[in-house]
Amino acid sequence: MKLLKFCGKSSFFLAFLFLIGFLTSFTVVAPHATSTIGGLVELPLPPIIINQKPQEVDRSREMAAFEAKNDDCVGWLYIPGTDIDDEIVQAKDNDFYLRRTSMGYYYSEHGCYFVDYRNHMSGELDRNTIIYGHNIWDDGEKFSQLLAYEDWDHFSSYPYLYLQTESGMHVYRVVAAYYTFTDFYYIRPDASDKIWSYILRESLLRSEHLTDLDLPADGKYLTLSTCCYRYTDAYGNRRKDQRFVVLGMEIDSENPPRYQLPEKNPSPKPPAA
Repeated sequence: MKLLKFCGKSSFFLAFLFLIGFLTSFTVVAPHATSTIGGLVELPLPPIIINQKPQEVDRSREMAAFEAKNDDCVGWLYIPGTDIDDEIVQAKDNDFYLRRTSMGYYYSEHGCYFVDYRNHMSGELDRNTIIYGHNIWDDGEKFSQLLAYEDWDHFSSYPYLYLQTESGMHVYRVVAAYYTFTDFYYIRPDASDKIWSYILRESLLRSEHLTDLDLPADGKYLTLSTCCYRYTDAYGNRRKDQRFVVLGMEIDSENPPRYQLPEKNPSPKPPAA
C-alpha cells in the first residue's frame, strides 16, 4: 500500500493527528469529576495510588464438581465483599432459570445466577458477558448485594470481580455501577465497536463513581444485572423496568493497571423518564 506523501511539516503534523484520532476513536476515555462552587471550578484531589492487586483465585474444582451434577454449569462467580461465590448456569433462553435453583429442578423465588443465553461460554468469551441474578426487596440475598457498589467505600475497597470458566479465571476491574431503565439496552453480548462504545460512554455517564481507566471497545467486559427499587411510576408503584448494573473490564491479573481511588460522580446521568 502506498503511503501518501505530504509536503511540509504542517501536513505531516496533521497526518499524525489524524492517525492518533483514528486509533483512539473506539476507546472511551475516563472522565474526571469536577464540581462548580460559586462559579469556580473545584478540581479533584490529586490521585491516590494504593497497592490494591487482584487476589489469586481458582474456582476450577468447585466448577467441575457442580458441572458433574448439572451440565448447564458454565462458570463460577466470586465477588469479594459479598457472599457471592457460586456456580453460574446457562439455558437455551433467559426464562428457564429465572425462578429455579441452579439444579433446575425446583422453584425458587431468589432463583440463581445465570448467563444470558446468547453468550458463548466455551473458548473465547464474547465482548460482553452478561450475568443475571435476582434482588428480592433488597433482602441481602443474591444480586441485591450488588447495590453495595453504590457506596463509595465499597466500590473503592472491592474493585475486582472473578469469573471462572473452562478457559480459566477471568479477572475484571469494576469500572461503573449505575441505575438505568431497560430502554437503555446494555445487554448486548457482541455489539459493533460503534454501538459498544456508546454503551460504555453511557455507562460511565450514569455511574455513581468514576475510575481512572480508559475503556477500549475491543476489550472484554462483564455485566452484572439485577432489579432494583429506587424509582416509582406516576401512581407510586415500583417501576418494573429499572435495573442496577455493575460493569467490569477484564484485566491482566499478572500485570494489573495501577489502582487509583475512584471519584464520586457529582451528577450521574439519571435514567430517561
